[in-house]
Amino acid sequence: MMNKDTKELLDLIKLRNNQMKDILKTMKNNSFNLNATNRNDLEYVIIHLYTLNLFIDKDIERKRGSNG
Repeated sequence: MMNKDTKELLDLIKLRNNQMKDILKTMKNNSFNLNATNRNDLEYVIIHLYTLNLFIDKDIERKRGSNG
């Protein structure tokens, strides 16, 4: 069984990643003076946070699956 503390930590990381992702999306969408490079950099970080959460979800599922 997945350790309760581990699950809570992973859920907290996902929550923080989603909060940062939302802040960056808002910045990107509301900043009219961003150049294309800055927009691309923001998009890269947004996608990176999304990908981190996919890895967390996969790890949670793997740990659940290995428990029978």
